[in-house]
Amino acid sequence: MKYLFNEEGVLQPQRLLKCVLAFFYGKTPRHFRRELENVLCVKPGRYYSKSEVEKIMQAFDIISREEVEAAQDRIKAYLTKERERNKARFLKHKQRYEKN
Repeated sequence: MKYLFNEEGVLQPQRLLKCVLAFFYGKTPRHFRRELENVLCVKPGRYYSKSEVEKIMQAFDIISREEVEAAQDRIKAYLTKERERNKARFLKHKQRYEKN
């Protein structure tokens, strides 16, 4: 995914995957969600809207280009693990459905 930065290398508010933003701050998605409970009420879904990201960036530190680049490996590993978990869950339900 392409991320927008200003001239100083600071991440600009934009629509982002929820898990990606958590890793930019060096936290797991679950831990980050718990910290956000005091900042804003987050709607269900996979993405934070631009306005939600603006509020989050006001409450937490500014994200630099270096932090984004450092988080890429963790994001990739997390998304791969989630895909595998979801695939296993799907196959388990599919097998159960085929038995009936």
